[in-house]
Amino acid sequence: MKRSSSTLIYWPFLIYLLLVAFASYRYETIITRFLKKSNEIFTQLETKNPERAQGIISPVKETFTSGKPNLFLPRYLFSVLFQFENIASPPREGLQKILIDFKEDLSGIDFSHVNLSGINLSHANLRGAILKNAILIGADLSAANLSGADLRDVQLRNGVLKEAILLKADLSNIDFRGANLSGADLREANIFYADFIGANVSHANLSGVKMSAADFRKVNFSKANLSGAILGGTRLKGADLTDVDFSGTDLRYTDLSESFGLTQDQLKDVRVDHNTSFPEGLNINMN
Repeated sequence: MKRSSSTLIYWPFLIYLLLVAFASYRYETIITRFLKKSNEIFTQLETKNPERAQGIISPVKETFTSGKPNLFLPRYLFSVLFQFENIASPPREGLQKILIDFKEDLSGIDFSHVNLSGINLSHANLRGAILKNAILIGADLSAANLSGADLRDVQLRNGVLKEAILLKADLSNIDFRGANLSGADLREANIFYADFIGANVSHANLSGVKMSAADFRKVNFSKANLSGAILGGTRLKGADLTDVDFSGTDLRYTDLSESFGLTQDQLKDVRVDHNTSFPEGLNINMN
């Protein structure tokens, strides 16, 4: 009986040691991955502008050597286990500072899988940049040029992209929930399976956009240009379609029945089929 009781006393301690070991491995993995990617970005920037990069990047690199936190302390252990997105916070701030300094030309840079949440890259030149799987939650990309950029699987919840240029960008499976894209230029962009729930795309230009199977529930489309766009299979429940330009828009397999603001005049030149649903009182003669 004594042996059983003493064994029970050690179990919590052993479990805690296992948690520390797991947290340590996780910390090292995330930090190593982040620093490797940061150095790849620095190399690309140095290639673009070696003289300027030398004076800006070197001092920031020194901040990347901060020590590992004491994971035996509960607050650090909890942070690594449950708030792992903040693990690389100090070096991430240094990386973001450098990117802001170089934002006039970040074209073609590979930012894939990097966490840049909250960064301010308004008016940045990101033409052809690779941001696949990047985390940009709450980032400010107002008036940024993202023409031809690869934004597949990017997390941009609550991001600000007012008047951003996303011409021919690949936005497949992007998370734009709650984002502000008012006045943005998304012509000819690919938006397959994208999530725009609650986003604002008023006054945006989406002409020729392929947005099949995208989720546009509760999106503000007022005064947007959707001429020539393909909306097949999109979800538009609660979407505001007031004064949207639907000239030549493909609405086959599209359910508009629970949207609002749509008028009969807006449907004069659209392509529909028997799978297209309209709000009560609106219809199109397909004969």
